[in-house]
Amino acid sequence: KGEDKWMKSRRVTMATFETRLKRAKELSAKGEDKWMEAEAELRQLTIGDKAPAAGGKVSASRSAEIAKAREEAALTLADLYAARGSAEKLTALLEDLRPLFAVVPKAKTAKIVRAIIDAVSRIPGTTALQLQLCREQAAWAREEKRTFLRQRIETRLASLLFATKDYQGALALIGTLLSEVKRLDDKLLLVDIHLLESRVH
Repeated sequence: KGEDKWMKSRRVTMATFETRLKRAKELSAKGEDKWMEAEAELRQLTIGDKAPAAGGKVSASRSAEIAKAREEAALTLADLYAARGSAEKLTALLEDLRPLFAVVPKAKTAKIVRAIIDAVSRIPGTTALQLQLCREQAAWAREEKRTFLRQRIETRLASLLFATKDYQGALALIGTLLSEVKRLDDKLLLVDIHLLESRVH
């Protein structure tokens, strides 16, 4: 009976979470009149909710479900900010999400961080901000020993340096990345870096 009660609570919690996420997405699509309401709900789903488990128990599968829902809410919020040209709010969102990054899988963190930087890039006139964000997020990833994420952010940073005609900076970073990535035998990233290197040369 205790397990049945726990499972029922789990289903209700996830159903409520998913219903709120669906509603927030609908609000975000309704334009100017509803965007602040959508923002508030998405921020609550992404950052504010703790979603406690019945009896204090949290299963691995439930944690994964919650993490997936929060990831979706974060990505929806990033799209909302990009559509409104809110570069400052996207920057703040990266900081606000740090507690979430501490408890979700590293792959999900990498996906969210890169998606938010992508969202910033969709806003005109943000090249300098993108450079700043890439440097900051790469430094954070290094501190957190998130090599996969750091190397991809630094590859993007090298591309931005090239785009802003800082060829020396781009080549220096590319050289460091090539040395690292060759040791790790990450063939896909290695191809991307070589292609970028050929453009710089």
